[in-house]
Amino acid sequence: MDALPKDIADMCGVVMTAPEKKEAPARVPGSNPIQLTQEGDGTFTLTYFEKVVGWINVTELDKREGKAYRAVTVHGDVRLCFSKKEARDWLLSLYH
Repeated sequence: MDALPKDIADMCGVVMTAPEKKEAPARVPGSNPIQLTQEGDGTFTLTYFEKVVGWINVTELDKREGKAYRAVTVHGDVRLCFSKKEARDWLLSLYH
């Protein structure tokens, strides 16, 4: 009798149980919804409320000493940044 539509089951007097509702995972109060996690290959994955925003990895520029960061959005936009914070902020500004 589970295959009956609810309105027909109600007319027949069949009691159907309501489907179980899945609750959203509880977030720890005060935890940051923006997470930057490092993968095994050294790439950082940026998430916002557990949805991927983009990726950041370390790269080198020929004319500059030190590190540079390449940021890639989920839509395929790419930008070279001079700090990880700049790359993170740019990715978040393009997230939609």
